[in-house]
Amino acid sequence: MEKKWTIGEMAKLFDVSADALRYYEREGLLAASRQQENNYRRYSYDDLLVLMDILFYRRMEVPVRDIGLMLQTMGISGMKDVLQKKQLLVEQKIAELQQLDELLTKISRRYALCEEKLGEFSIVTEPSFKARFEKTGGADNQAEDMIDVIRRYKANDRTWMEDIDYMLLLPEMKAYAHAFERARFGISFSPAVIAGFPTEEQAAFCPVAPGRYLYTVLQTDYQTAGDAVLEKAAAWLRAQGARQSGPGIGRYLASVHKDGFDYYEIWLPLAST
Repeated sequence: MEKKWTIGEMAKLFDVSADALRYYEREGLLAASRQQENNYRRYSYDDLLVLMDILFYRRMEVPVRDIGLMLQTMGISGMKDVLQKKQLLVEQKIAELQQLDELLTKISRRYALCEEKLGEFSIVTEPSFKARFEKTGGADNQAEDMIDVIRRYKANDRTWMEDIDYMLLLPEMKAYAHAFERARFGISFSPAVIAGFPTEEQAAFCPVAPGRYLYTVLQTDYQTAGDAVLEKAAAWLRAQGARQSGPGIGRYLASVHKDGFDYYEIWLPLAST
């Protein structure tokens, strides 16, 4: 007599639920004979082999509908095509995950920078990015400038939000009161992104002038908090026998909304000695 297995035995053998086996039956992938006396399902050795194929294809995340076609109507060529289409989707997903990993790495590093460099001063060479700044400055214009940037650079997949860096051009002043309120709004992209812009648009992005810069990370509420750090930076420069020689550059790093602070990297150009 041919060996038969109950639904419980099949579920335990393959570590699947009885509901999953019932679902495969409803979808026409798996059949089971029924005992006349109690209508219980009984699975044959052939059913066991079919279930192994179903679980094998599900392990590759082939849709149940496609599995049904593979089991019932397809030859090798059709089955190969289904798997190759699935492989293409997997490769696309891998590429998306790699992009996500790169974005998470980038932003995590920026958050770490906020912790490690906040309020620290050092002398560095010019940063390597290119930036474009709006012609007008001041807090009243920054909202309109931001909206204009969104309209100009947005893409359907919103990847522009990952590529863009928000910049500020901080006016050089004897005293730093209201520096962030008077700043000019700007943007920066990676060299690869800028290279894809039309020639006239590329020309609007200028490299940072070569030279030495004071570098720090600060938090600002766009009123007094950032100004206080700039005052400290000026005092630190005087102690080093150096002075600022032009507008400072700020690159946005992060926001802490509960405290109302934004974090920026700051570069202040230094006069030649």
